[in-house]
Amino acid sequence: MRRSRRLDEIETRQVEWLWPNYIPLGELTIIDGEPGVGKSTACVAIASLVTQRHPMPGERKAHTKRTAVLYMGFEDDEQKTIAPRFHAAQAAMDRVFFLNSVPVLDDNGDQLHDKTGEPIDASFRIPRDIDHLEHELDMIRTETGTEAAIIVIDGLFDVLDGKKDSHKQQDMRDSLRPLARLAQRRGIAVLLIRHFSKSPGTKATSAGGGSIAFTAIARSVLTLGRDEDGNAHLAVAKANLASLPPNQIPSFGYQILPTEGIEAGHLEWTGDSGITADEIVGGRDKEKPITAKERIAATLKEIFWDRDEIPGTEINAALAHLEGAVATKNAAKRLAGLDIVRQAGPITMWGWVDRATDDVF
Repeated sequence: MRRSRRLDEIETRQVEWLWPNYIPLGELTIIDGEPGVGKSTACVAIASLVTQRHPMPGERKAHTKRTAVLYMGFEDDEQKTIAPRFHAAQAAMDRVFFLNSVPVLDDNGDQLHDKTGEPIDASFRIPRDIDHLEHELDMIRTETGTEAAIIVIDGLFDVLDGKKDSHKQQDMRDSLRPLARLAQRRGIAVLLIRHFSKSPGTKATSAGGGSIAFTAIARSVLTLGRDEDGNAHLAVAKANLASLPPNQIPSFGYQILPTEGIEAGHLEWTGDSGITADEIVGGRDKEKPITAKERIAATLKEIFWDRDEIPGTEINAALAHLEGAVATKNAAKRLAGLDIVRQAGPITMWGWVDRATDDVF
């Protein structure tokens, strides 16, 4: 029996959107940007619109009837920061659920407790805790009467299994595939917040930290950043399912303003800002002259970013065409996140390794 299928045997299916051209339902979307640009606040703003059944920016109607949100935050305190942000965004608070840990169970599946009787929890990890995440989604559906529309994971590298190398494509594909399958199975938009690397180059699709596999498995990548005048923008870097190429999808300006009576800012969209994701990445820190080391590091990333391991001879050949002292070029390799990973006979193999990682938050 043949395993292949003729295309006329396959039923076509339309893409469902949380935010048309920006955030598809049933898929992974990455939110990229530098620290302090408002990535978390932007995701809170988007999630809060969902809880209120309000349209997304530039839309006239909401595109999903779902109103529940699961927010997973690992850097900010839920009482001092996360809950106030949702209050400031005027979210329907009974529709927002917070998760950052999972119970530690014994062999019988019962919750373990410490000597004082307190339950023992562990930090949430992917792919280990996908089943627990699915259980949480079932509980949310039972309590609210609706499936969750969106999961926000605020800190992509915080949820990855520490035994996996965040710069190895196969490791990251193995880690994210179960999450992608859950998103597709439940029809949920999953937003993964990630910081830019230290030397992002000029291409938005390679600006984020970690393996290129993150960008490859995500169906949408949104870039947040500031222009040379300090204005903040959201633009599309990748849009596999959209009806337009990324550079033709409108970008949105935004500002974060103080909120009266609440110690948290709220985000206001300011309309189409006419900037592309590549322009956000390439124009960062224009007032600060780029050093030779930074220039070489960015070039190395753009040449080799989609490979897990590179022979040192290839790196040296690329460096030979670049201007700069030998010491500067050696320092640039470390700045880019490259280092020796193994010997393959007489050839020294280099790769993206943790001690030189770009994704330190």
